[in-house]
Amino acid sequence: MDENNNIEHLLDEVFNEVRKARELLNGYAYVTPLVRSKWLSSLTGADVHLKLESEQRTGSFKFRGAMNKILSSSARERERGFVTASTGNHGKAVAEALEVAGLTTSGSQNSIFLPEKVSSGKLLALSSYTVNIEFTSGSDCLETERAAVDAAKQSDRVYISPYTDLSVCAGQGTIACELVQQLPTIDAVFICVGGGGMIGGIASYFRKLSPGTTIVGCQPEASAVMSESVKAGRILDLPSLPTLSDGSAGGLDDGGFTFDLCKTLVDEWVLVSEEEIATAVLGMIQHHSKIVEGAAAVAIAALLKTCKQTKDYAGKSVVAVVCGSNLGTENLRSVLSLGADGSSL
Repeated sequence: MDENNNIEHLLDEVFNEVRKARELLNGYAYVTPLVRSKWLSSLTGADVHLKLESEQRTGSFKFRGAMNKILSSSARERERGFVTASTGNHGKAVAEALEVAGLTTSGSQNSIFLPEKVSSGKLLALSSYTVNIEFTSGSDCLETERAAVDAAKQSDRVYISPYTDLSVCAGQGTIACELVQQLPTIDAVFICVGGGGMIGGIASYFRKLSPGTTIVGCQPEASAVMSESVKAGRILDLPSLPTLSDGSAGGLDDGGFTFDLCKTLVDEWVLVSEEEIATAVLGMIQHHSKIVEGAAAVAIAALLKTCKQTKDYAGKSVVAVVCGSNLGTENLRSVLSLGADGSSL
């Protein structure tokens, strides 16, 4: 009973923080477009809309959470400086938020920790900001997060988690605030999951305002730590293989509240292969003239896979969150070579 009460308290807290974030982010984060996809609707039999977070500032939904965290911080926290860890998108979002807030100066106390094998495109984008860049060995984002946490403690700075932070999660949840205004009825939302901040914020808001909406968590087969952890009932320490969805790859912070949100609120899980992700990226180029990153394509690939296997969403109103546009040139080249072979959707 205590556990149920704790979960309900958490859901209420996240929902209330999302509403606060909606007000706080007004004028900072873009209200991103929701567009109907004739291509995906014809393939699936559903009425498919795409929430283009790829059009958000910094090219990713991550700006919402980062900006909300910085705007929510105290004057003392701003004086101390900030440390974060990222595979690219979150770091870029934090750097942009700090700049918008006027907190980037020469000799800045703000640091971004990156894994050694971060996307070259994301690294190039970060190079234009006045922040300290620190690299950690290995490619797993969890190792990078631990290094950043240690650095923050040692230097008495504020650590900004990419997902296990209420302000960050609430900022990502403002996507749901826009969705319920942009589309009267939403039967299902397909969302790529890494650490669970975005789906946790979105799902908490839908739980209150549209409880009949199915929340579908989408992950690459190569890095399905959250879905496997939910299945096991505890956070697992699992390896992640290389994936086109580098923005969602890696392990989970043990004890993070987003695991509880995913365990409670995600109705279905869909895993997709690297070929399915690449094909979805190519489809967005061919049919929407938009370059999206692997994590964004995971939600689209999962929608396509689900609708091929079941007719559950035929005639239903479905949204896929296109979470980012930051596709590295190496990955873009490999996707375009797939198209050169005559592949299409």
